[in-house]
Amino acid sequence: MNVKKALRVFAALFICITAVFIAVYASDEEDEEKKYSLFYMNGSETKLGEDEFKPEKGSLNYILQTIIDTYNTGHRNGIARYLPNNLNIDSWSMEDGTLTLNLSEEYFELSTPQTVLLRAAFARTFTQFSEVLFVLCKVDGEEIKDENGNPVGRMSSDTFVEVNSSDRDSYRYDSFTLYFTDQDGKRLIPEIRRVYYRRSLPKARVALEQLANGPMEKGNYPTISSDVTLESIVISDGICYADFDRSFLDEPVAGVSPEITVWSVAHTIIANTEAEKAEIMVDGMSDETMGELDLYQFFGWNDQLSAMPE
Repeated sequence: MNVKKALRVFAALFICITAVFIAVYASDEEDEEKKYSLFYMNGSETKLGEDEFKPEKGSLNYILQTIIDTYNTGHRNGIARYLPNNLNIDSWSMEDGTLTLNLSEEYFELSTPQTVLLRAAFARTFTQFSEVLFVLCKVDGEEIKDENGNPVGRMSSDTFVEVNSSDRDSYRYDSFTLYFTDQDGKRLIPEIRRVYYRRSLPKARVALEQLANGPMEKGNYPTISSDVTLESIVISDGICYADFDRSFLDEPVAGVSPEITVWSVAHTIIANTEAEKAEIMVDGMSDETMGELDLYQFFGWNDQLSAMPE
């Protein structure tokens, strides 16, 4: 090998090694900057507290076990336990993006506001990890129920809306029927979701914000972008006027027709409110079109896309 060729080979190897070193260093630096939070019910039981949590490097199972150990044995500010009333997480399992927590029987000794805050803490803590999509809580292997005797089901951080008040009467549980679509984007599929939210929020707003959060059930697909913002919503004389920001038009979901998008909004409104029809506006303007669909009209129930709920 001549000198020039040897120098070229050496230079190439040096560049490759340097690139690998930079990539590894950047990755390590990124990991160093990654911060998580451990959420818990504060001492006055009025809202969620938050402590910074930086797990040691390891597999997801190792990190989840570390968090659970912290919940079971750790103390916030070195005084109060993270979990109330001698409650513990007895066991856990992870399958298909759902983290199942099996809680001790002390869970049944908690008040309703306590159980809601506790579940919100678990959902917000564990879904910070991209592999954990939902959290499911059980006691003695049985799914926990809300105060109305309905199974709570799988939870994400979006299941809880503004959980931060000690006044139980300021909040309510409701079942929402949200309309998503199938894989082909051809029809609407109802999904029932239990949400705990502030009473002062209009139910129509909560329903549409949950719709924007996307589906939780396997086989259901989103109809509007999660970046869409609901600017205002008013119901008058049986008509719901929903005003979205410009992203409603500019950021459509790939593979979903304008008809499916618009009627998913209309069906979600009609199924959850006293409104019989919906008008969709964008930035306060009603004379807009989505594809070839004119938005300047009232959208009622479309039996060809979905059956009316009982």
